[in-house]
Amino acid sequence: MTDNALPPPPVARPRPRFLATRGARFAIMILLTVLMTVPLFMVVIVIEERSSFSRQAIREVSQRWGEPIFLSGPSLVVPVEKELTRTVKDDDGNEIEEVYTARSEPVILLPELLAVDADGRSQIRKRGIFEIPVFSAELKMSFSFDTSRIDDVLGSRETLLWDRASLVVQMPGTRSFSGTTALNSGARAFDLEPGTPFARVAGIQAKTGDPRTLGTMTLEMGLNGAESLFFAPVGRQTDVTITSDWPHPSFDGSFLPKERQVTEEGFTATWQIPHLAREIAQVSRTHVQNAASFGVRFYNPVDFYQKAGRAAKYGILFIALTFLTVFLIERFAPRPVHAAQLVLIGVAQCIFFLLLLSFAEQLGFDTAYLAASAATVGLITIYGAVGLALRRMTAALFAALATLYSVLYLILQSTDYALLAGSVLAFVAVALAMFMTKGDGWGDDWADGQSQPSAAS
Repeated sequence: MTDNALPPPPVARPRPRFLATRGARFAIMILLTVLMTVPLFMVVIVIEERSSFSRQAIREVSQRWGEPIFLSGPSLVVPVEKELTRTVKDDDGNEIEEVYTARSEPVILLPELLAVDADGRSQIRKRGIFEIPVFSAELKMSFSFDTSRIDDVLGSRETLLWDRASLVVQMPGTRSFSGTTALNSGARAFDLEPGTPFARVAGIQAKTGDPRTLGTMTLEMGLNGAESLFFAPVGRQTDVTITSDWPHPSFDGSFLPKERQVTEEGFTATWQIPHLAREIAQVSRTHVQNAASFGVRFYNPVDFYQKAGRAAKYGILFIALTFLTVFLIERFAPRPVHAAQLVLIGVAQCIFFLLLLSFAEQLGFDTAYLAASAATVGLITIYGAVGLALRRMTAALFAALATLYSVLYLILQSTDYALLAGSVLAFVAVALAMFMTKGDGWGDDWADGQSQPSAAS
């Protein structure tokens, strides 16, 4: 080696290029998407708290106006006495048999034909910002009893106390009564009193005397109620007709109406239930709570808490699709998108659900969704143009966001097609991502990031 020979070049060290590769950035995006479940979970908690306040307001109004109505009856209750014997000692100490009477289980007889006509008039009551639908109903029941059926259930030495018979209608409480309540059989009227012969069972009752002389009876009641109006099919043939001006009925229970007509002015529904469809005996000796019931719920279509909760459940999908959109179009930007910028976009989408809920409480769901989605899409689009420097690809970001929020609105409006719309949207997004990244060479980036060849000496 001569004195003027050049020194050997330094050995090049491997550069940690892996974190700058597209594959690594994709993994970071997935990690950030998972982390966004934390603020989304907090949003869901807020929605549930507001929904709880709404349910509390409904309970408070119901307690003051009238509870959900469930009528089971009428039924005829006839007390029974039974002769028993016991051994006693007389004054001389001799054992003799003594006959005495004691009360036995009463006989409960259900009506042969029960026809009910209910005419309801609805109104909206407010408690703060919450709206609660309530109704006033005028009910007319027509029914009759076949007392000859009772003989089949009497035991030996039992006697029916016909003159102490009573008519019973069970209901959750008597605070719903308003207006006139009258029980008649022809020209004969009966006095109604609160309470029933059964322990811990609320309702009303009337002493009828000997029911064998009674024909068809009618019971007219004025009731205030909230949320629902339900009946039990106690008649051997039960015919119920409900008419109301509420345009959003939800028919529920063990039986659906045979005929129904729903318009913007209200609804009319008719049930016809034979005795074979019910699981209760026509005559019994013990009180049995009737589990079968049917009727109508006064559904409130402005229950936006349910829709807001459903929207939040799709939140992680929409955040993931937005992140994926940014990831696919950032290649056209002069610089890559930072992880902190993705977090800001995700937080903005979480706040969308809070905006949706708060606006809906004041403006209604449709207007609130338009305002909240326009604000969120506009904010992220402007941020994409200014903060992310997407330039001409800003329009692509706007189109993707507008599509996402339009599909979400359709999902919330149609529960029948919600799963179909959500799954098709996710499939299309994944297919586009696969197509647009087919030439990225992520495997080469992984290999380059693992090791770099040293420069030759």
